[in-house]
Amino acid sequence: MRFQPFLGGLVLSPIDRYICSLKSELGFDHALAQSVCAEVEDHLRECSAAYQSSSPEDAETLAIERFGAPRALAAQFAMASLRKTSKSICAQILVVIGIAFAVMECRVAAITEIAHVSRLTTFGHTAAAFDRYAFWLALLTGTLGVAASCLPISDIFDATVRLRVRTAFVCSALAVAAILTSVAAETFLTAARLSKTILLGSSLLPISLAATEIALGAILLLSLTHVISRAKSAWNLVDNQTTEGPQ
Repeated sequence: MRFQPFLGGLVLSPIDRYICSLKSELGFDHALAQSVCAEVEDHLRECSAAYQSSSPEDAETLAIERFGAPRALAAQFAMASLRKTSKSICAQILVVIGIAFAVMECRVAAITEIAHVSRLTTFGHTAAAFDRYAFWLALLTGTLGVAASCLPISDIFDATVRLRVRTAFVCSALAVAAILTSVAAETFLTAARLSKTILLGSSLLPISLAATEIALGAILLLSLTHVISRAKSAWNLVDNQTTEGPQ
């Protein structure tokens, strides 16, 4: 980072101030901020070097004017970040659903080996129904989220793009809620069935598998919470830029 002397102290050059402002605007995604700022700074340095007749500070100012305001530039990258984030979380959800299904099948097989599955009570039948329908709801909404996020869209953050990105995030939230409901129901059913057997070493497998499902659900919930927090900041940036208009 280059500095210029001013009143016996140090101040940032115009390009350095621009990069700091841009990095601040892109603070919702640190990896994106690092890569974008490095690329933008290189371009600004090249552009300012082309103004050989101007003073260094004037040359940097002219180069910055061609790029536009930091917030406007950050909003363009925020759009791409929203689309990428929506695809990523939906894909994670489908992967977790697939793993959860495999774990569920293994757990049911393990319980069948060590216990005679007695008839379920009314509450047990209700839990089984919640498990079954919640799982299929998670699969359906997760698939819809991937479909919405993968549809080709323009670079302009218009009403259609907003609807598709919002649909992807809503479907993600519904899928996570559904898979957590399914995991809770399966945990109850596992506990109910194992409670009627003597806990032996063989019982550790279904218990471990149930714990794995709980851990997957918790990780998915934390991931969704983090992603939504980042997406909210990006969305606010785009909304503010749309309201203010190009600068």
